[in-house]
Amino acid sequence: MTRNYVRKTIAQIRDENLGRSDKPDLITVKAVISHVKADAFCYPACTLEFNGKRCVKKVARNSDGTWYCELRSGLIKL
Repeated sequence: MTRNYVRKTIAQIRDENLGRSDKPDLITVKAVISHVKADAFCYPACTLEFNGKRCVKKVARNSDGTWYCELRSGLIKL
């Protein structure tokens, strides 16, 4: 079986609503990341466990050097 490959921009895919109908559309995207915002790239995360899973929510550093998870209301060690 021979497939016809048609190149389209991401804007064309969006404008044609590809992948949004009842019938699936096969789309392959090749892209290059040109910029990663450094200030939001990563953050220190909570290591506490809750219901068998790590919390991984963002933590805040206290003035004494300890870390605090607001969601779990606890001091943690990083």
